Amino acid sequence: MTNKDRGDQTLTALVGADRIAAVRANLAAFDPDLETLVCDDLLGRTYSRPGLDLRTRSIATISALIALARTNQLEFHMRAGLRLGVTETEIKELILQLAYYAGAPCALEAIAALKRAKDNPG
Repeated sequence: MTNKDRGDQTLTALVGADRIAAVRANLAAFDPDLETLVCDDLLGRTYSRPGLDLRTRSIATISALIALARTNQLEFHMRAGLRLGVTETEIKELILQLAYYAGAPCALEAIAALKRAKDNPG
């Protein structure tokens, strides 16, 4: 199986099979190398490694994005996490936990991102 195949499998889990082409096209529209970097390298190589399951990787990614206040990506990854079985309660607990380490502004941004992710599940 190629990295592209594994990347598509991971994208299917994160966004659904019906959105793979749109995600790839959006990245490729900016630069084809970005599509390869994100879809084939990050998702096809790193996300598909056997050491952590996708749900656990999702929790780690959401945590990092909360701490970094990367709200656009946070909303995307919260939606993906919810698709992977991360519960809303678990995400709320991550936000509360990280409020101490990343600060209240990051937590407030994460609360808003969670609301957008829930309101816009597609």
